[in-house]
Order: sequence, then C-alpha cells, then structure tokens
Amino acid sequence: MRWAIAHLPPPLVAPLKWVRFIGASGTELATYTYGVNTCGTTYTGYYTSSLPSPSETVAGTVCFYVSATYPCYYLYAVTILVTNCGSYYVYGLTSPPLSSARYCTM
Repeated sequence: MRWAIAHLPPPLVAPLKWVRFIGASGTELATYTYGVNTCGTTYTGYYTSSLPSPSETVAGTVCFYVSATYPCYYLYAVTILVTNCGSYYVYGLTSPPLSSARYCTM
C-alpha cells in the first residue's frame, strides 16, 4: 500500500500563477523530459497528464526529472491547471518543488 500512496499525484496548492508561453523558447509545456541540466536549470519539469479539449480546464501533473532512477518521483511533482483556449494553452502554475527546478517548454 505504501507504493500506491507514494505515486498519487500531489494535491493542488495555491497560489497559482496563470501563464501563456510565447516566443522562440516554446508555446507549450514540454510533454516529455529533456533530462537534467537542460532548459537553463538542473531539474527539468514536464507535463505528464492528458491535455484538455477546447474551452476545458483540467488538473494535471508536472514531474521534475531528477534522475533515471526517479523520472517522476512524487516528492518532485506538482499539480497544475491547464486551460485549452483553442489555438493555445494557458497554465496555472505553482512554484517548482526544488530551487534548482524549472518548467520546460517546447
């Protein structure tokens, strides 16, 4: 039972900062890991849940890649909100769980 509890998505915590990504660095959160020491940080965050349909908002998990042993360890994951605005997404983000972690875009 301990294993199942350790792999539940983390609870949604406030405050959220709503963000739309634009520009050359990407317009969406990454949906796969880039590994460590990329995206201008040590631990890279990537979205692991289903994306919403148009006009829908869903809660999903962002994992922060620490190592191949723990690609999505529950201590290094956060719950965010994602809204599909038709031609782009808006993300309700929380602070990463580590000071050397950042969200990656694609």
